[in-house]
Amino acid sequence: MDFQYHYTPHQERFRAEVARWLDANIPPGMDPVVCRHPATDDWPALIRLRLLLGQKGWLSPQEPVSRGGLGADHGEEVPLAEELAVRGLAWLQDPGGAALRQTLNTQATQAQIDEFLGPVTRGELSVWHTHLDPDDVPDPSDIGVVASEDGDDYVLNGLEHFTGIGLKPDLLWALVKLCAGPDDEHSNSDLTFSCLLPANLEGVSHAESRQLTADAPRSVAFDQVRVPRYYLLGLPGEGALLMQTAAAGAPEGHAPHSPDPETDGLQQRLLDLATQAVNDPDRQEVLLQLVMDAYIDRRVSRLFRIRDACIRQHTGNITYHRAQTRMLEARAAKRLWEVAGQVMGPYSLLNRQDPRAPAHGRFEAQQRESLARNSANDNWLMDRNTIARCLGLLRPHYSGSGKPG
Repeated sequence: MDFQYHYTPHQERFRAEVARWLDANIPPGMDPVVCRHPATDDWPALIRLRLLLGQKGWLSPQEPVSRGGLGADHGEEVPLAEELAVRGLAWLQDPGGAALRQTLNTQATQAQIDEFLGPVTRGELSVWHTHLDPDDVPDPSDIGVVASEDGDDYVLNGLEHFTGIGLKPDLLWALVKLCAGPDDEHSNSDLTFSCLLPANLEGVSHAESRQLTADAPRSVAFDQVRVPRYYLLGLPGEGALLMQTAAAGAPEGHAPHSPDPETDGLQQRLLDLATQAVNDPDRQEVLLQLVMDAYIDRRVSRLFRIRDACIRQHTGNITYHRAQTRMLEARAAKRLWEVAGQVMGPYSLLNRQDPRAPAHGRFEAQQRESLARNSANDNWLMDRNTIARCLGLLRPHYSGSGKPG
């Protein structure tokens, strides 16, 4: 089986076109580390770049031209994803927005399609969606936003974590649960639904993020937010299943066969530094072994991504596989920044604002991202429980979300 992806002549020409355009339009000073970990002041320029990409149809190449896409049918999405990844811009394709587009195409009313599909496809609207375990339907008791019926509308209250790109959302795709009665706003009812609502509605608020990474889940509060019924997306009672199915089918923003050029560069830098420890042969041997162990971890993670893509393409029967891959990737990221500390000492902690920072702060950015991915409050616990559940090993007193049941 050939795991190497081979471009067709058409794909190669398109890749060259994308590369030339990106190099000409990425704002000056926006190197890959800035693009992957934008600061507050970086966002306006990146949002303008995303709008330009959307105008060309490159944010959603599979969508037809009439809906703001490229109408791609010759594999254009593969070189496009790779060229964006090389420049730290893979996140611009926004898996959450892709999941919403899929849902709009299959579940929305014509009015919702007319209002939202084109602007979302072109990147004119920033979408934040309820943060969910990608492979496990949530327990209703874990859903933080509760809806109560009030005449022809719903009224939303509560606090929930949302995921999305940018400093603020234009649209919120929310998973909510319906309370059993007007006096029970803390019901564990299993009736859930999803709704798509403008983020500027009265009663919606979100705080500025102070998380380690720009893509970390952020809290959004709902205080007596009135939502007309036509904001519902899909059927009542199927909200969790709808959002999970859409997320599972959305493109991930990178080709599974492709290496991570940013991480590969960091590993090569560490290998070069380790080989320079010639005055202490014993230390050199230890450092080289550590660097190569980190390299092996990354390559194993890549093989697991290829496995997942193959299973998804040929059978669609993805169960514990993605959760296992995410855990491996998180472990590999942690190994890499631990090795960086061993090789470079405290210099690996300097960010890009410090002129002494190695590789323009890329090691510090990678460490920050790794810490977020391996946090006890992040996905690793959910991934562990997802694997156990799929294998029939989950203890009865634990729910699929990783919280005591």
